[in-house]
Amino acid sequence: MTEVRLITANLIDEIKTLTEPAENLYWIVAFAMESGVRLVLPHLKRASENGAEIKILVGDYLHITQPQALDLLVTELPNAEIVYQWTKETCLCRLHQFFERKGR
Repeated sequence: MTEVRLITANLIDEIKTLTEPAENLYWIVAFAMESGVRLVLPHLKRASENGAEIKILVGDYLHITQPQALDLLVTELPNAEIVYQWTKETCLCRLHQFFERKGR
């Protein structure tokens, strides 16, 4: 059975723990800001260097996704699939992360 946990503090530590050993990373994020991308980028790069397949879908919730954030993802993760979903209306999206660990 899949473990479900509510993480209310130190999210970057959880992302590091789950991201770096993952074989596949599929993220759906409501928006992307440069400051947040810079926090997770080292961990995504390590996962990519370890051969992880990375796919990230970025939304435009509240129209705050920054072009610099998208540019960082695309240039720093050349083997990742980065998709930006632009909509004319807002949605109630939340961050969803799917990790597949090695040896499972």
